[in-house]
Amino acid sequence: MSMLFRFFKACFVFIWRGLNFARELFFNFIFLIIVAGLFIAYQQQSSSPSVPEYDTSALLLDLSGKLVEQGSTVDALSQLSDEILGSQRVGEIDLYQVQHAINSAKDDDDISGLVLQLSSLSGTDMTKLRLLGQSIEDFKTSGKPVVAIGDNYDQHQYYLASYADTILLNPAGGVWLRGFASQNLYFKEAFEKFNVNTHVFRVGTHKSFVEPYIRNNMSDEARADLKHWMDQLWTEFKSDIIKNREQSEQQMFPDGQALITKLKEANGDAANYAMNAGLVDVLMTRDDERSYLMDTFGAVDNGLAGDYHHVSFAEYRQRLDPVYPSVYGEDRIALIHASGPIVGKANGNGQVIESESMLEMLDQVLLDDNIKGLVLRVDSPGGSAFAAELIRNKLQEIQLYDKPVVISMGNVAASGGYWIAADADQIFASPTTITGSIGIFAMFATFEDVLSDFGVYSDGYATSSYASIGITQKLSEEVAQVIQLNIESGYQKFIGLVANGRDLSLEQADSLAQGRIWTGKDAQQNGLVDQLGDLDDAVAYTRSLLGNDELKLEQIRPNLSRRDEILQQMFGQQGQAWLNSYLPDFAQWIHHNQVVLSPLQFKDPMGRYAFCAMCESY
Repeated sequence: MSMLFRFFKACFVFIWRGLNFARELFFNFIFLIIVAGLFIAYQQQSSSPSVPEYDTSALLLDLSGKLVEQGSTVDALSQLSDEILGSQRVGEIDLYQVQHAINSAKDDDDISGLVLQLSSLSGTDMTKLRLLGQSIEDFKTSGKPVVAIGDNYDQHQYYLASYADTILLNPAGGVWLRGFASQNLYFKEAFEKFNVNTHVFRVGTHKSFVEPYIRNNMSDEARADLKHWMDQLWTEFKSDIIKNREQSEQQMFPDGQALITKLKEANGDAANYAMNAGLVDVLMTRDDERSYLMDTFGAVDNGLAGDYHHVSFAEYRQRLDPVYPSVYGEDRIALIHASGPIVGKANGNGQVIESESMLEMLDQVLLDDNIKGLVLRVDSPGGSAFAAELIRNKLQEIQLYDKPVVISMGNVAASGGYWIAADADQIFASPTTITGSIGIFAMFATFEDVLSDFGVYSDGYATSSYASIGITQKLSEEVAQVIQLNIESGYQKFIGLVANGRDLSLEQADSLAQGRIWTGKDAQQNGLVDQLGDLDDAVAYTRSLLGNDELKLEQIRPNLSRRDEILQQMFGQQGQAWLNSYLPDFAQWIHHNQVVLSPLQFKDPMGRYAFCAMCESY
């Protein structure tokens, strides 16, 4: 019996050691591949970048992913493992790199035109689309043709396509101009059925973040806010397309029965409808499309059916200088991007404004005597009120050192995003910027009634009614009053800093606050914003403030750990190209992190939140 036992034990040990050997062999093999990739990428990074050789070609803007002004922060090792395992993430496209490529191509004799291939471009906000559209419009002044190609066009894709000289559409496709919309789910009745007690504390009748938890529908104030700014943006969207296509609104954007009538005239065919409405210029199959492009930009023999002379956006940007060249040691203006929800501490992944990381960057501005001023590009719906206040205080400290702080608002600079902007020397916004939402709230749920339904109760002893507060206990009236007073104090501080920064009375600031949402155009009229303009306008204004139009611009980015810095350097454009060659389904380097919807993720130590969830919902 003992011999049999020893036999089975020996078999088990042999199998276990074999499995361990196989596991170690597998991971060592992966490790060797990574080391080899790092070495190759390092060698390529150390040498001059390889610029692709090509004849006079069209620049193909084959944009895949979401346009962003600042890439998400992603833990490098986590990202690397995701990429090796083939995890698919939503790619990010740097807006300023695309603009830089278009602007460079305009005066590049080797670029014969522009081809817009937008079918993989994800939903993008109006402000970024308009900035890119302006670059395309400027490119057209060179006299080089711009052609948009696609099987289908969603409305954000079509907006950019409308800037083209010629729009091609597949006969089996269509153009989908639906309009803007925002829908929420409301949980009040569900919470009541499950005996969940929701506790909401807020100031501002228009602060709508909490409404889904305390109502079964949208309030009149929230609906009025939504209608006001969304109608404005839709009007801007339509007017740009109508101007680009030189058509009437009724022709391009019929509504109701008129749309049905026109669709019947096209026998229900979406492509023919688009053609009749002047949305596109030519219906072409993919083969006909390729022939058209070969006739327009010249044919190249690729050994198959032939192709047109073109260079992709990824290839073309390799030959360009950086968007923000290094200017260390010179007098300069600092540019910092503040994109995403404002949080006390991030988990290492996602597009957020982490207060400590932002303070480190602002300290660089403060302590470097060669940095003469700061342009802060804000694209944030807010978040932690405490984190926003830390950032605002540091900006004030920079101003005390006679360094002007100029704010350039992106798509959204609302609630906490406006909090950090209020004291700036000058605030710029685009007409389509969403701002305001000046208000504050706190909320949480308790589950004592849910637990009691299942015969579970919480009991104990506390030296005061404030010592024991939790989700399993009923919230006392005294504690509720303390929280509400804290929120009211935070709101008074908010409108106070707005009044001080914008040179308004408290009453005026309060009338513009209450959680109301404004477009950039509104905000410029009511004093929350100084001027309408984009990032370039804000930079030019900062130079004029400093009396030196020659000051260069330096982009300051978050500090990386030494490990992440090495990995990011290794897996830049060259390293990513190498991995793409050897590892299938290699995902994009950065992924888009969805807007944080749970207030707990903002990590505010006071539990106070200045956040506008509705501001990015169209």
